[in-house]
Amino acid sequence: MSKNRFSKGSGPKGGGSKGAGRGAGSKGGPRGARSEGASGGRFGGRSGRNASGSVGGHATEAAEPRVIVPRPGGGASSAPRTKAGSAFMISGRERLSLGIHSVREAIKVRPQAIKRLGLRDDYPRAPQLKELAELAEANSIEIQSLTGADLDGIGSGHQGVAAVITESPKLDFEALKAMEKCVLVACDGLEDPMNLGSILRSAWLMGASGVLLPQDRSVTVTTATVKVASGGAEHVPVEICSNLPRELELFREAGFWVFGLAEKGKGLPWDFKLPEKVIWVVGSESAGLRVTVERACDELVRLPQIPGGSSYNAAVATAMALYESVRQNGLPGTPKN
Repeated sequence: MSKNRFSKGSGPKGGGSKGAGRGAGSKGGPRGARSEGASGGRFGGRSGRNASGSVGGHATEAAEPRVIVPRPGGGASSAPRTKAGSAFMISGRERLSLGIHSVREAIKVRPQAIKRLGLRDDYPRAPQLKELAELAEANSIEIQSLTGADLDGIGSGHQGVAAVITESPKLDFEALKAMEKCVLVACDGLEDPMNLGSILRSAWLMGASGVLLPQDRSVTVTTATVKVASGGAEHVPVEICSNLPRELELFREAGFWVFGLAEKGKGLPWDFKLPEKVIWVVGSESAGLRVTVERACDELVRLPQIPGGSSYNAAVATAMALYESVRQNGLPGTPKN
């Protein structure tokens, strides 16, 4: 592979300013120079926005989080909801969390946001449920005893516990801009809520600071997503973007480098000297990245696989990319390896 600004030994910032590292705007190579000092945009990006200061309908200030509700098939149950189970119906910005690991992490991270906590009625004799009860009592959270039928009516895969939570983690754009080391994930048209849950789990464990999702034609956070994330949904903010390509451009102007995972990528992740502020972009399970999203990337990167094989699961591909960021630059708050 021919050397470029990310090839080993050169580095994205070597030889001058970030703008110079991007190139002078030739279409065949890196994007044009950043204009970080210009006014306008969430990060103080380039000029030319409309009078409201928004880009593609996305306001410059952090938008109100999208309402998170369960979808059919996304942790929903075919069992009838009992009277006790009806108390766990959610509304507004509330969300439902099922499963031992997910609920335990919610209690640890945001105990004040646990509106309702239900445990299977045999929890004093079930070690993991008893541990949850003790954690809840230590945080002054009232426990509602539920039958197995109650829980089955609330949602599938509950493992004997359900919680209604009134808060979700939010993306702090100014904090991201100030960070020296930051990794984000953008999902372009992801379809499977469980894949999103797996991505949130990997993102949490590998120190990623957030996940970006397009507003249209994309999965969002469901009850199944939260369960599969096994606690990751309590740590990794999910931001809904009205125009993902333009959002990526704004992040680029704020100092991030955008790498799209695509079969036609020029090199493997370890062929590049990865910057410390990176967005990894993964496409949909069926169609990959859209052309408009590809154009918003600095580089397209491919993952190794045997010739003629299929493609990696979206969550697996994301985990591989995140691992390479950690391998090269260490976890956030730690020195490079």
